[in-house]
Amino acid sequence: MVRHKTRWLLVRLEFESDIQSSSSTSPALSRRVVASEDDESINKSKLLTKDIYKELVKTLSVCFGLSAHAIIHSIVVRHIDDATRLTMIRVPRSTANQVRTAVTYMTTLNEKNIVASVISVNGSARTARLSAMHEIRKRVPKTNPLSPKELKQLDARLQVIREIDS
Repeated sequence: MVRHKTRWLLVRLEFESDIQSSSSTSPALSRRVVASEDDESINKSKLLTKDIYKELVKTLSVCFGLSAHAIIHSIVVRHIDDATRLTMIRVPRSTANQVRTAVTYMTTLNEKNIVASVISVNGSARTARLSAMHEIRKRVPKTNPLSPKELKQLDARLQVIREIDS
């Protein structure tokens, strides 16, 4: 039996409107980790795994031409966290650098301008989950404690990440 080795890319997607409206140096750190129902920027720009996959396929085709079609069939977009806009993408180890390049070159998603950043590259689902949970926890405000409702939402989002398997 042959073991197919994979890499997990942890990717953050930032919309242009979020970057321009933020006054701090890092828009991702300024955004609260828990989305409320009346948070317009998160609700109106809800991300779907199929949208990210389609845009990634389009970018791979532009960057690598016909050779990208072999890469496309093995890419899996596994998780999206709407509040922090983190995405986990599983790719074969041999094509991880090409997919990472394509992610960096993604400029639009659902006809909106975005900036895609690869935060980490992990070798297993376990380390990818740990990286994603660390990024979400990093965005919890230290000075402003979360309400019980926000804590419950945060715990639910972390539980979704814990349940991701290979």
